[in-house]
Amino acid sequence: MRRLAAGLAVLGIVALLTACGGDKPRPPLSSGTTSHDATTAGTAVRTPTAQSDIIPFDWINYEAQGMRITLPPSFAAGRMGLVADTQLDAIIAQTPACAPLVNGIRALAHAYTFFALDPHGCAANSATNIVVGSQTGAGEVSALDALNASEQFLPRNFAIQKKEHVNLPHVSDAARMFAHVTGTTVNEVIYVVRFDTTYWTIAFTATGAMFDQLLPEFASIASTIEPRLAADGTPLP
Repeated sequence: MRRLAAGLAVLGIVALLTACGGDKPRPPLSSGTTSHDATTAGTAVRTPTAQSDIIPFDWINYEAQGMRITLPPSFAAGRMGLVADTQLDAIIAQTPACAPLVNGIRALAHAYTFFALDPHGCAANSATNIVVGSQTGAGEVSALDALNASEQFLPRNFAIQKKEHVNLPHVSDAARMFAHVTGTTVNEVIYVVRFDTTYWTIAFTATGAMFDQLLPEFASIASTIEPRLAADGTPLP
């Protein structure tokens, strides 16, 4: 339990360390779901989604290690690794203001398996990023208990505002925590979802007034998280 809680806390801290300041508005998202594997940087292929009534049609389905997540088209995202390095280089080339955020992601890449960031946010001096990682633990530990146990490993300036159980459509157990980093404009909501004995942490970070503006979008993204499992129930690579 201690190892699991410490791992979950580290994943939450990663997103905070990669955030930068500012709270200018982001350009509006287009409406409408597309799909591609997060290991490649090709053109998205439009696919139907079971949540097409609530998820915009042009959102993109990413298939990462053991999981699937759907993101707005404004996000650049992928698995950590060589392909991600190429993607991150391209992000800096197109939006130099993203360099601090990208460098933070690279420095802490060992802590998680998937990244997503919104270059529009960098350009507007308003960081918006998502990191995903997983830990293995005892399956009988609830997502909320794991989140509660992780609190002791968080830094002192991590001011927790609320923790609660949440219902997500594709997982049996989930919880989330809202927090603010004192002395900064950084806010974060961390979801912990459990797939059998695997605990995924999905940390959403935004700065200033952007956080409140993006909370509905973060909740919609969280609702798309689902496991990718082989026939024997093991996570797909």
